[in-house]
Amino acid sequence: MKDEELIVLNGLSAQEKLELLDDLGEDAVSYDTSVLPGELHGEPATIALIILSHSALVALGAYLLKKRESEDFSVDLIKIETVGGTKIEAKGVKFRVNKEEQSSPDVVKALNKTLGGALDKFINDDN
Repeated sequence: MKDEELIVLNGLSAQEKLELLDDLGEDAVSYDTSVLPGELHGEPATIALIILSHSALVALGAYLLKKRESEDFSVDLIKIETVGGTKIEAKGVKFRVNKEEQSSPDVVKALNKTLGGALDKFINDDN
């Protein structure tokens, strides 16, 4: 996966890991275990490494919509890692969705805006 552009989600539970794998498939996501800094320092956490593509982003948007418990939800930490080594990071990403109208592409667009347009080339293309 070092030659692929990735989106990285930190601190997944075992259940979230299974749900994300089910939504994205084995070819698009792999997992690593790492030690988290900060409050949970020293405790291992699961990290999802998702190969960036249009279809993976749509599936990620659907996963994030399913995961929410109300109209407001957040992602603690999300990172983009490019092939060239550039890292873009957003902490405490918050979303407000209308349960009736929000779609996976809407969540991806909101995420892209938060990440300063880092996902632009994947939103309209299936790489």
